[in-house]
Amino acid sequence: MDNIGSRYTKEQRELFCCYYVMLGDLREAALRSGSSEESAIADGIAMLKGEGVRRKIEELRGLTDSGYVLSGLYRLAFGSSADGVMLTFMEEAPGAEYLRSLDLYGVSEYKHGKNGSEVRFFDRQRALEKLYELKGEIADRKKAAELIEALTGAGEGEAGDEYATAVAEAAIDGDMVEEAGVPEV
Repeated sequence: MDNIGSRYTKEQRELFCCYYVMLGDLREAALRSGSSEESAIADGIAMLKGEGVRRKIEELRGLTDSGYVLSGLYRLAFGSSADGVMLTFMEEAPGAEYLRSLDLYGVSEYKHGKNGSEVRFFDRQRALEKLYELKGEIADRKKAAELIEALTGAGEGEAGDEYATAVAEAAIDGDMVEEAGVPEV
């Protein structure tokens, strides 16, 4: 990663990249990589300006096949709920500007009445279960792509095309692959 200033160590930048890909939240990623509450947003922006940081984020996204759905699920499962919990202890309803400054991503419902505040959170367990399911599907898709690549001989030129043709003909005819003269993979 490129040097974006001696203020951030290589470890901080790498942690920032990991948390940013996992959570999709600039402020939270900066906080978890060692920034203070006061400078988290500025630090996150400064780190994102680094070409090496952006490359690392893209690399990590490629490895995890992450998109907005996975980032959101990671954030629900592993993100901080401190701001939401803090709301439950407030005696008076906070103002809109104050609420905008909080990380309420994991909050599904907030009510403030004469008996105090009520905060409901998204179910972390369900988010983890969904992550597990999606990771399995992603792994299955990668395995299927590798199998197709192996069967079609991708990258082998004409020999791969002949191999793919023989496999396809055997499948269409309902013959066994061995009977079509196709070597085992």
